[in-house]
Amino acid sequence: MDVIFQVDVRKKDRKLEERYRRTAFDLYRKGTKRSAGAWVLLIWYSIVLIMSLGGGGGAYTLRSFIVEALLVFIWFLIAFRRFRNRVMLRLLFLTIALKERGDTGTFNGNRFMFGEEGFWAITVGDMMWKYPAVDKVAESRDAVFLYFKEDSGLYFAKRDFTVGDSKAFLQFIAEKTGKEVIRLKGSRR
Repeated sequence: MDVIFQVDVRKKDRKLEERYRRTAFDLYRKGTKRSAGAWVLLIWYSIVLIMSLGGGGGAYTLRSFIVEALLVFIWFLIAFRRFRNRVMLRLLFLTIALKERGDTGTFNGNRFMFGEEGFWAITVGDMMWKYPAVDKVAESRDAVFLYFKEDSGLYFAKRDFTVGDSKAFLQFIAEKTGKEVIRLKGSRR
């Protein structure tokens, strides 16, 4: 297979990975509705929260303030899906960063090559995909995101192209996949 575009990722980019995950959440969860049970739970919790805030009648202590602040934080987690997603992603990446802090392993890099019939990744082992496997294509100002489904895909910085460039690649991938490129906030036209 002849290589039309090639991307060499030489280092891990945690901010890019976090953006990839946030974008996946936004692309695949946007427009989903809450169930009736979720609304009942939210309303019930709201009533309990309102009744508990400042209703002790006794001295207002640091402990009661912390408990009420925690209850309000939990309400925000329940009520606002986007807030919950951001908090959970931050915790996930904080955990990963702490775990990797003591890890002495090195990142050997990834190479993504795009040809006429499909594209493949060379990492620990070779993986190949055909273009119909791509479900969504998105671009930000400095990155390209290819999603196969919500929790899997590829992402890389536009600066990592070693064969071809990102502008021509986006036209190419849109043609090959039949998917419109979704331009995220802050991306250049």
